[in-house]
Amino acid sequence: EANASGDNSTLQHVTIHSDLKHSMWGELKPEIVGDLHYEIKETKTAYTSVLLNYQVQCAGDNNKEELFNVKEFFKVSYGKERIYLLEYDRTTEEIFNTSNVVLSSKGIILGLADKNLAYKVNEKGTIVAFVQANELWNYNKEKDAFTLVFSFADAEKEDVRNWLDHHSIQLLSMESDGSMTFSVCGYMNRGIHEGESGIAIYYYDISKNIVEEVAFIPSNDSRPVIESELSELAFYNKEQGVLYTMVDGTLLKVAFEKNERTVLIEGLQKGQYVASADGRLLAYQKTNNGTTETEIWDFAEDSKRIVEVESGEVVVPLGFVGSDFVYGISRPEDVGVDVLGSKVQGMNRLEIRNVKDKVLKTYQKQGVYILAATIGNNQITLKQGTKSGNVYQETTEDYITNNETSANEQVKLDSYWTDLKQTQYRFVFANGLKDKKAKTMKTKQMLVEASTTLEFEKDANAKYYFVYGLGEQKGIFENGGDAIALADALSGVVISPKQNYAWEDGNRVSWYRNFEVNRFTPNAGESTLAACVRRVLAYEGKKVDVASEMGDASVEQIMEKHLKTEALRFRGCSSESMRYLIDKGVPVIAMKDGSNAILLIGYDAKTVTYIEPSSGSIFTSTFEKVDEMLAGSGKTFIAYVR
Repeated sequence: EANASGDNSTLQHVTIHSDLKHSMWGELKPEIVGDLHYEIKETKTAYTSVLLNYQVQCAGDNNKEELFNVKEFFKVSYGKERIYLLEYDRTTEEIFNTSNVVLSSKGIILGLADKNLAYKVNEKGTIVAFVQANELWNYNKEKDAFTLVFSFADAEKEDVRNWLDHHSIQLLSMESDGSMTFSVCGYMNRGIHEGESGIAIYYYDISKNIVEEVAFIPSNDSRPVIESELSELAFYNKEQGVLYTMVDGTLLKVAFEKNERTVLIEGLQKGQYVASADGRLLAYQKTNNGTTETEIWDFAEDSKRIVEVESGEVVVPLGFVGSDFVYGISRPEDVGVDVLGSKVQGMNRLEIRNVKDKVLKTYQKQGVYILAATIGNNQITLKQGTKSGNVYQETTEDYITNNETSANEQVKLDSYWTDLKQTQYRFVFANGLKDKKAKTMKTKQMLVEASTTLEFEKDANAKYYFVYGLGEQKGIFENGGDAIALADALSGVVISPKQNYAWEDGNRVSWYRNFEVNRFTPNAGESTLAACVRRVLAYEGKKVDVASEMGDASVEQIMEKHLKTEALRFRGCSSESMRYLIDKGVPVIAMKDGSNAILLIGYDAKTVTYIEPSSGSIFTSTFEKVDEMLAGSGKTFIAYVR
């Protein structure tokens, strides 16, 4: 299905929308090496999904054989007369091999690599560490040497365990001399933890060329879940021999020489704390003499400081830009609820404060509250809203751009082009490199006699929506609407917190109308929201006085109590995306604002049918017009598993 959305400038990532030339590998002539490994990801009446993992080799730009890891995903449907290809995605990653030409006068040649590959550079810009094809490499410009710091692959590279990629390597921090802390999340292919899943934290001592395991935290969850829940914070202070790590709201300090494990903080909830990208800084809310304070802990210095604000104001931690703390300011009167009754800590302004406790920037708009913030790519994205009574209604987003560039611009990841392999990537050094062959070394693994395994209790109350697409778990979200957005882009599925199908791409009929749900109007003293909930419960055979319960419970809690099933909440998605649930016979409550709602009961290709309780009428309108009607709630929907 080649179209304009296909990126026909790269062979590294090819999709169903790429042209035929790129689907057929362009001018490359790859040959499969070893076996093809098939994984059946889903098999249903409507479709089947299969993921292939294999390796290919072919002659590169210098006419030398190069080796690549390939993932190829197919989603197909069997019709009466033909097979339909619903989705296709192929990624190719070059295995970094110092036996080939990997240095040029500009820098380090990576070839067909992920444009978002992880890397870190030391302060002087002389050492760069990077992860490619699930191997961690280090290049020292002054010593003109490459070091393979970590890999599960053996020298022969023929064992199937070598390329099982159910793990990921993350660079946590790098010191000025190039020593670094990194983690390996997921399934352990070999080594002392072979066959286990979890997160292993390592320290690489560059002066001794030794990798030491600092700690291992076991888990039975998948790799993305482990990354989300077990790697919120990890900072290793080599001088003190101390590891600081956060798991499910518990901050633990492990002193290895003394074999001491100390719980520093426990019971922190999402929104109460944030950590810097390198794990060095933690900001968290604490209670002191009945008041809420926010404390910043610097683990490198083992020091703390309180963020001072005006009396009656509360600091809401939002994140870090480098070492600068980003936070919101809230007052007791700013506390409210969203359109479904959940608590919201509105913030009337945002501030950015540096490590010297100086406020660098203040953001504030009259009558507009900050509800949440996302920090990334030199930009802070603010989710905003207005307050009517006690209820917050979302409005437009706003952005704060960080125009300051990194102090270390001596090494950059940059793209380049060749006719054979097309778009490729390389590290460009500001002062260039000598074009010659560097030395290659491997690290030594230090065996630690004392046990470094850390056991934690998992938070059973955590609620996340999981996105699966292209044969892999792609994301974890607290908001189901964000999960649907990603799953829609990937032609994937959303799994609910209780492991039910919450949303699927395409698995529905072309039109549907639920004729069992008839017109209704609110009872005396009942809001249209309460009327919708009452009608949904009646549809499932439950007679409930919803209005009397709404003061003490949220809509989700009421539905789960009486339906004995899982309630689903989505915010920020479109009415069109609700077709999957409507097709399953689920009337979907769509919020207009904090107390008014409509009930979605049908759809076709371009419209949605709904009941407007205020008039008791049934309407059919386009998805776009319905979405405009729901803008006051941030396009919030409530449904359930049927």
